Amino acid sequence: MIDQQLRAVGWEADSNLIDHRKGARPAKNKQIAIAEWPCTLYDGRTGRADYALFDGLTLVGIIEAKKYGRDIPGELPQAKEYAKGIIVDENIEIIQNDDYKVPYLYSTNGRPFIEQLKEKSGIWFYDTRNLYTPERALEKWHSPEDLRQKLIVDIEESKKQLKNEPFQDFASRDYQINAVKAVENALEHNQRRMLLAMATGTGKTRTALSIMYRLIKTKRARRILFLVDRKSLGNQTSDALKDTMIENISFSDIYDVNDIDDKTIEFNTKIQIATVQGMVRRLFYNEGNDIPSIGTFDFIIVDEAHRGYTEDRMMSDEELTFEDQDDYVSQYRRVIDYFDANVLALTATPALHTTNIFGEPIFTYSYQEAVVDGYLVDHEPPYKFETELSKNGIHFNEHEEIILWNPKTYQIDIERLPDKLDFEVEQFNKQVLSENFNRVVLEALVDYIDPDSAEKTLIFAATDNHANQIVQILKKIYENKEKK
Repeated sequence: MIDQQLRAVGWEADSNLIDHRKGARPAKNKQIAIAEWPCTLYDGRTGRADYALFDGLTLVGIIEAKKYGRDIPGELPQAKEYAKGIIVDENIEIIQNDDYKVPYLYSTNGRPFIEQLKEKSGIWFYDTRNLYTPERALEKWHSPEDLRQKLIVDIEESKKQLKNEPFQDFASRDYQINAVKAVENALEHNQRRMLLAMATGTGKTRTALSIMYRLIKTKRARRILFLVDRKSLGNQTSDALKDTMIENISFSDIYDVNDIDDKTIEFNTKIQIATVQGMVRRLFYNEGNDIPSIGTFDFIIVDEAHRGYTEDRMMSDEELTFEDQDDYVSQYRRVIDYFDANVLALTATPALHTTNIFGEPIFTYSYQEAVVDGYLVDHEPPYKFETELSKNGIHFNEHEEIILWNPKTYQIDIERLPDKLDFEVEQFNKQVLSENFNRVVLEALVDYIDPDSAEKTLIFAATDNHANQIVQILKKIYENKEKK
């Protein structure tokens, strides 16, 4: 089972044939898992590691394999002992750290990771290059390239550089700098999930750009995934990267940025913008060979983290025996759980399911604080516009003919209703697009809006069609006002 899993991510693995006792040895330009590699134990006896992973002649990993039902984390000490006493020839390159001769250690029983059985499932991983980082469960094995890239990152050196790196002008407000510092401090203390809560309008995107720039520049992160739930948010971030200048050079020109429509992740890509829906399809419903490995990204930023992140439905003991656990895991969470990466979530309104996934906010900058500090203008009491239509709703009688937009054929059809049909006000513009209703509301609204004011007015629309209609109606209203 483990042989097959290793082969799937690029290792040569066959524990029956590629066995140290049968003469298997590492070779240049080969990425190979050699079974039964000899080690000296603490009491002087000789033991054998289940697998030793070699990237060419470099020893990069040790795997301890256990029976399917065994607890896994408790077996990592065995792998740690092997990593200290592994026996190698002089032509083999080792990466020494403290007493360890191997950088990456694994323990597994071959079972896919299940949150409720975390001690008995998944691939448990320990990084000896960062001794104070706790072991953690992975969903898949690192590929040879993943480990090659992980070795490039020197976390201790990047910590020093981050402390000396000046903050950029595009995110220089005190609270933005404090938010960045909170993220870097959390990383220094090995926090894997982080949440920033910042009020709308306080520059979450600029703060995120500052974090990305600093992590990439200091090599604390190799490649960052910026995850959104709507294409418009991805385009907004892409535009911000192009418009943000650092020493008269665009952010996008300094670092290779893949827009939301770029599906291929090139080797030099530093920032990938993607929708959750697109990434779910690519990771879990893709039968091709271009599925990203778990080490493709080592930092993920989740924008608008309060949206769509539903807490996992916990399975009963009976369901564990016959149901696929993937059916019970939210699609959003599947993506961030898949990658071996630190995750930062951004939101203005952390909900319960948000904190259940990402933890309590490591930094909060509220709307009230922003108003007091002078960065936001406090709102006035709301005005409510009511029409007869909004009070009474829209009602169609049985067999009445109505004009219907067909989103599949992009045609307007005339349909005869089989039953009576009623729409309440909250369904307007989602299921019923009434131009007259929108015109009446907007004609009342413009009395409160000064188009020449420096203030902004945000109008929230139900759909793209609704938004387009609002724009056209407002233009006509203001044109008529100018004529008068």
